[in-house]
Amino acid sequence: MFIKQLFLCFILFSCKLLCLGQEKWASPELEQMHNNVLAYEKLGNYKDAIVTLKQLMSIAPGMPGLKTELGNLYYLSGSYELGVETLNPLIDDGNATDSTYYLLASCQIERKQYKQAGRTLDKGLKKYLCSGLLLHTRGQLFLHNNDADAAIVRFISGINRAPEFKENYLAACHTMLGKGKEYPMLTLALKFGETYLVMRADTSGNDSLKQIIYNGWGMLFNSLAAEININDSSLSIYRELTPVISDGITTENLTMVSTRLLMKFNDTAAFQDALFTYQLELIRNGWFDIYNEWLFGKAEHMGQYDGWNKFHKGDMERFEQWREAHLLKIEPPQHVWRTYPISVQRRKPRKEKTLKINGYTNKAYK
Repeated sequence: MFIKQLFLCFILFSCKLLCLGQEKWASPELEQMHNNVLAYEKLGNYKDAIVTLKQLMSIAPGMPGLKTELGNLYYLSGSYELGVETLNPLIDDGNATDSTYYLLASCQIERKQYKQAGRTLDKGLKKYLCSGLLLHTRGQLFLHNNDADAAIVRFISGINRAPEFKENYLAACHTMLGKGKEYPMLTLALKFGETYLVMRADTSGNDSLKQIIYNGWGMLFNSLAAEININDSSLSIYRELTPVISDGITTENLTMVSTRLLMKFNDTAAFQDALFTYQLELIRNGWFDIYNEWLFGKAEHMGQYDGWNKFHKGDMERFEQWREAHLLKIEPPQHVWRTYPISVQRRKPRKEKTLKINGYTNKAYK
């Protein structure tokens, strides 16, 4: 159930936007029938939704988007075999969207047909190279098979090819923090986690991610104390900042670290990614200190955070209003990952291909 639990919110969103929103109805009656399908689906009444949709398909044949929606309903209702039977012909006929490939792979995963699901996703990615949804799902399938290296490559590919698809940032953050305990993987993980937070309006789950990011900064500075043989100009900059946190990882200290990083990287184009630009905008609008309190305050100490809010009455509410009106939007060809390559190691050599992302070469395995 791991993919279903993770992507349940995307099934309704992605399929409707990518497939159903494009349908043009021949009459108001057909459109009303489709609205009834959506209403049943929203209520979780998949049985009546499927019956009504089949009736609509018989009246309005030749609309492949409806078949994808039927596959979606079969998936939601747990009828995975029927989902496979419905979606496979769309792929064979060349009428599949990336949502079709995603739903077919999800049905196969629920049936524990993991190899078939991998082949479905790979086939879909040949047609939809820039599908953040398919790259994210492929990465999750690699994680299920305990291959974090390959999963990271897919998540970062998703970030670069479809930067507007937020979930790849979150998945990359969690996977990289779980795998890497040293620089530069930690810096990338923190970048991706923070980027995810400032892209989304929904704040559910934010506090737990903020705690993870806060703890990650401690891990990062602990890693800098070790001898690292990396030819990276930014490493010395981070090491120069270690005295700033000599008395601990606090919100105030992390604000100073972030400010100095912005100053140091201001003249280096390679570091000026979307998050960098967003942080500069925070400074220009006078929100940077409050932003860092929003980001780290609760994670550091809840009591101190409450005290800060009492002393700065109304500031956090005003910042939240500004933030909601200025969510970070990243569109191609903007990219977040520009700075550090990741070395992907495999215990057993396999056939490999070279994957270039923003000028850096990674080895992706078939």
